[in-house]
Amino acid sequence: MSKGRGGIYLLLGGNLGNVVDNFKKVEELTVPKLDVLRKSSVYESEPWGMKSPHLFYNQVWEVTTSLAPRELLQFLLKIEVDLGRVRSEHSNAYTDRPIDIDILLYGSRLILGKDLVLPHPRMSQRAFTLLPLLELQADLRDPSSGELYQDKLDALNESDKNAVKRISN
Repeated sequence: MSKGRGGIYLLLGGNLGNVVDNFKKVEELTVPKLDVLRKSSVYESEPWGMKSPHLFYNQVWEVTTSLAPRELLQFLLKIEVDLGRVRSEHSNAYTDRPIDIDILLYGSRLILGKDLVLPHPRMSQRAFTLLPLLELQADLRDPSSGELYQDKLDALNESDKNAVKRISN
């Protein structure tokens, strides 16, 4: 049975424990609801928006699903909790975490909600997001502006881009 169309991109990340093992656990837990079409390499980077002695690991997946965007968000949030993610109810500050799963794009859907914004509102500011995303789809465009994500990556500070290292294929 088909689980829907492609063009849905997720960013997996984390900086506590064996993050790459957590990525494998995410894939096992998503089997009933998602098909993973492609995965980028795993990238290592310094923490973004916070201070921590722990490096982050990130990977972008292209997936298909029959879940609507908010259903997908709720499904992914449950997986995060199942894998040990703890979110503070009183703070939006970034913290160390074993797993984080963000929906970057859901096809060309534009959503501006309290609980979900698509495309992901900060993805164009983050080399650790754009590099693995563009590895999967080099000519991808922002559905809201029509701009190439490659142009957004090119506009980032060189030190931000150089702080992101591909560590596996």
